[in-house]
Amino acid sequence: MVKEVAEQKAQLLLSKKKLDDDAAAVLKDAERRGLAQGMEKGEREALTLVARKIEVLVSLADAVETSRAHALGQAEDMLVEIAHAAVCRMVGATAASRDTLQDMVRTIARDEHAAKQLRIRMHPQDLATLQDNDTPLDARITLQADSAVEIGGCMVDSDKGTLDARLETQLSRLGEALLAVRNGGTA
Repeated sequence: MVKEVAEQKAQLLLSKKKLDDDAAAVLKDAERRGLAQGMEKGEREALTLVARKIEVLVSLADAVETSRAHALGQAEDMLVEIAHAAVCRMVGATAASRDTLQDMVRTIARDEHAAKQLRIRMHPQDLATLQDNDTPLDARITLQADSAVEIGGCMVDSDKGTLDARLETQLSRLGEALLAVRNGGTA
């Protein structure tokens, strides 16, 4: 019986070892499956998080582009204003000189060649500047002081009608032309 007990004990030890090996294999398989499932879940969560971050980045890129376009438009508007102001200053600085006024009157007389009589209304200071000069004017031209006309400009009355050659009108038209070009139109 001792032999039988020893054999049963050996059999039990073998069975226990087999159960331990089977339990270790089951545990190892469970760990592997759990790890795989955890990895899959983590990967899905990471992909979802990355997709959200990409959406945020695309939204930010769109906002940056919109802001850039807006800032560029504002800069272009400002440049148009600066260009117009610079031209106004340059033209305004030379408009009241004697030579410029004489050239203006001669050009008007030449352009209005079919008119029998021309009355040119100008600022009193411009009239005084022209009258200080001994250069004779076209006989059809009558000069008249008009304080409603700014320095450097004039209004021309003839039998054809009235020509508005005031400096402020011409500069205003220049400003409108600059804005038209800026807004995609033609001047």
